[in-house]
Amino acid sequence: MSLDLVAIVEAPLRLLLFFALLLVCRGLPALLVYRWALAWRERAQIGLVSATALPTLVALTEIGLRNGTMLRENAASLVGAGVLTVLLLPGLAVALHRPQGTASLESSRDVGGPHSVPTE
Repeated sequence: MSLDLVAIVEAPLRLLLFFALLLVCRGLPALLVYRWALAWRERAQIGLVSATALPTLVALTEIGLRNGTMLRENAASLVGAGVLTVLLLPGLAVALHRPQGTASLESSRDVGGPHSVPTE
């Protein structure tokens, strides 16, 4: 199956709808199941990683297209949403992993050059 970019460009809201549905259907249960066992940040990380899906979507859309039970436009948008989950959600989960009190990239400074190591 090749990704039909024209179908995605013609109906970008369909892709965003599938992306939101993936977050709700695959990520929200993780938030609910672990609500008493984990902190909010850890549950959000698990939810984001759980919502990441591409191989299953590619297989399901291919089966649907071969059987004639799925529209080509829906298949393209569903796979496109899966690609977005793979590109965006793991990065967001890692960004949430930064411990409280650590400096962000914008606030950190490295002057470069050789660094002296204090001797005792």
